[in-house]
Amino acid sequence: MYRYKDIKKIAKHYGFRNQGLKLAEEASELSSAMCKLLSGEGGRKAVIEEMADVTIMLEQMQYLMHIDKSEIISTMEGKLNRQLVRMKK
Repeated sequence: MYRYKDIKKIAKHYGFRNQGLKLAEEASELSSAMCKLLSGEGGRKAVIEEMADVTIMLEQMQYLMHIDKSEIISTMEGKLNRQLVRMKK
C-alpha cells in the first residue's frame, strides 16, 4: 500500500534541510550496499533495504520541493531516450 499521507507527514515534521541531508546519507548507504553486493561482501536484502530508504527520501524531497510527478517522468523519458541513442552509436 502506498502511504503518501505518511510521506508528507514525516517530510513536514523534519523539514527540507534535515530531509535533504538524510537523503544524501541514505544515497551513500545505498551506494555502499551496492558496492558490497558487487564485491561479494553483502547481500541483496541490504540493497533492497537501502533502495526503500532512498525511495522514501526521494518522495519526501519531491513533496517538499513541490515537484510534480509528471516533471520527473518527463525528465526520465528524456534521459532514457538519450541513453538509447548513445547505445546505437
